[in-house]
Amino acid sequence: MVRSEHSEKELAALAERPYVQQSDQLRANDYTAMNERLAVFLDRFAADYASR
Repeated sequence: MVRSEHSEKELAALAERPYVQQSDQLRANDYTAMNERLAVFLDRFAADYASR
């Protein structure tokens, strides 16, 4: 069984819980802004670490 199949089964089992999105909902999200902010954070974090 492929890992994504396991994940989809786990998500389906948790469908009634608040804050759990199904795979189609997760794939539909636009993560562009979050990824840009994360890249800035990680660049600053790495620069800070390297300067020590």
